[in-house]
This record gives sequence, structure tokens and C-alpha cells, in this order.
Amino acid sequence: MLRSSLFQLGRMRTRAPILLCIACLSAPLKSRAQDVFEAVVIKRMPEAPEVRIRFDVNPKFLRARETSLHDLITKAFGVQDYELSGVADWMTSERYDIDATSGKAVEHTQMMAMLRDMLANRFHLVVHHETREGPVFALVVDKDGPKLPPPCSSEEDRWSYQKSENQATFPIGTSVQDLVRRVNSTTGYSALNKLVVDRTGLQGLHCIRLTYDVEPDPNEEGLQLYKIDFRSALKKLGLRLEPAKAPIDFLVIDGAARPQFDK
Repeated sequence: MLRSSLFQLGRMRTRAPILLCIACLSAPLKSRAQDVFEAVVIKRMPEAPEVRIRFDVNPKFLRARETSLHDLITKAFGVQDYELSGVADWMTSERYDIDATSGKAVEHTQMMAMLRDMLANRFHLVVHHETREGPVFALVVDKDGPKLPPPCSSEEDRWSYQKSENQATFPIGTSVQDLVRRVNSTTGYSALNKLVVDRTGLQGLHCIRLTYDVEPDPNEEGLQLYKIDFRSALKKLGLRLEPAKAPIDFLVIDGAARPQFDK
């Protein structure tokens, strides 16, 4: 699910070191001022039948509304649901409002490092990375062959997009590899919830675009949702998804605890 006010067609994926224990770093936390929030307020939210998660990041603050520990971990470590292991029920069901300030402007990657530090201190989170064989979708060429568009004629053509009341067509990239990255980075209603691996063998340059359905967000007046059926969209490009197995880099939760709440 993509919101028009925060629409991003891609995101960087970051990896922490293997066997990471963020609660056990050798350097004292207070000595690493560049990686620590100046102030953090965490409040427990009452259970509600309808959850409206908000996650806003500014160079000087991080604000999360009706978020869970599960949501915070995926944001902080840049992972998808299918890459996370060891999630207890309370890590998804319990909701919090969090306000964290940095005291000075920092880059997004540093803000995420500060979020990881906060999770270690306030939630006592300990994690490590582990590679396991798991279920994935293999992207392959359909039986009638690829139907990929020609290369972009210019930089303007590469970045051009079209939008109407009910649909929006956005540039995705110039290769099948760019397309796979986009599918893997999509969250919300459109997400496939499995890792997609490229097994097409296609290496050429193409001007790839995808068309999303646009509809009003029922929870936020004035905002819009962008949804897409990836299977149908890939079919139009002469590609398809089929079940497969492949090594997956999991972020494994070794331990966590409910935080002490602020008044």
C-alpha cells in the first residue's frame, strides 16, 4: 500500500552484521551520542478494532502512531515480514505511540541506527541474522516469451509518469532486476509477502513502468491508496511467478520485552 503524500517508488535495504546483538555492543551507549535519541516517550495505546499506523521521520524527530514492536523492527532494520523470525503475538498486537527527538538534524540511515539503539534499550531487543532455505517466488519468462518494452528514449522518457483519477503509471526502472527490487520492496495490500528471485536470465535494458489503481484512503481524508495486482502486471510483460525454494536472510528475534511506559 502506498500513500500519495509519502509515495516512494523504492527504498534502500540495509543489513546489520551477522550475529548482531544490539543490546551487547562493546561501546557504552552514552558515548555514542550520534546514535542515541535525545529524548524518547513511549505510551501504550488501548486496543482498538481499527488500527491506523502512522510512521513519520524528520531529520530531527521520529514519530510513530498506533505502531507495534513488529512494525518498529521492520522499519529499523529495513526488512519485510517474510524476513522476520521469532515474532511473539504481543509484538504484533500491542500498540504504542512513540515520540523520539534527536536534538539535531541527522540523515535517515543514522535515524534508523538511533531507532535500533532505542529498541535495544527500551524493548531489550536482541537479534541476529541467519540464512535459511525458505519458500520464495521465482520470476521466470512466460511460455509465450518476454514482452518487455524497448529502452527509454531519453532521461525525460525514463522518469515520465501518467496519472488519472483512477490509475497511475510510474517508472520502475530499466531492467528486470529493477522490477524485482520494486516487487520486493512493496508493502501493504499489494505486497506478495514472499521474496521474489530473478530466474528469467534477462539482462537487456527496458523502459519498465507499472500501472497502479488509485482509490481514496478510507482512514485518511485527502490521501489516496495505490494498489497493484503484480501477477497480472507481470503477465503483461511476458513474465510469471512460480513457487520455489531459495536461501533467505532472516532477521531472528532472540529476545525482547515490553517497555516501561511514559505518562
